[in-house]
Amino acid sequence: MRTEKTFGIIALIGLFFLLMDFPGGYILLIKSLSGLAFLYFPFGFYFLCDKNIKRQNLILSVLSGWWGLSVVPLGILFKLMHWPGGQNMLFIGVISAPILLIVIFLLKRKAKEELTTYYRNMFIRTSIWVVLAIFFCFTPNTTLWKIQHRNDPELLDVRIKYHEGRSNENHIDFRRRRDSLRFEEWRLQRLEQQQTENEIE
Repeated sequence: MRTEKTFGIIALIGLFFLLMDFPGGYILLIKSLSGLAFLYFPFGFYFLCDKNIKRQNLILSVLSGWWGLSVVPLGILFKLMHWPGGQNMLFIGVISAPILLIVIFLLKRKAKEELTTYYRNMFIRTSIWVVLAIFFCFTPNTTLWKIQHRNDPELLDVRIKYHEGRSNENHIDFRRRRDSLRFEEWRLQRLEQQQTENEIE
């Protein structure tokens, strides 16, 4: 549906912003991925149908939204935000989504003609979430951080050390402290430059 595609596009933009280390990436990801999870559960019976609530397998729509499809976007969100439970949710998605995919495939073969579009859309949608669940479940956090902080090895080192428990300072505090020091250095340089210009005059 259009709402689902809109949230998906916003999520892609948020992921791009996050990996490029642009501001606003986290906010876009929270809004879009939590919005997708909310669409699937508890409103899967409406958003997963083919524009017609009567033309669907209602039990499959509810189970898909509750059991598989809502878990994966939340797992991706929790993993990217480094909140507890993200890896567990993705693992559940890796197990449940392929089972749903097999069920949808089997039902699609025996479906009536009026339900063909519904099952095809469900199959495509579930396939996408299966791929995303597997990718994010088996991609280490350090790989994502190396992309995000590819131009800032110092910040990357701090983040990895904090994650491994070898440092008490997280990357956000480190960045704020470093930015504050850089601003103070810039301010002192400007003052010295102004003093020099005043002396010359």
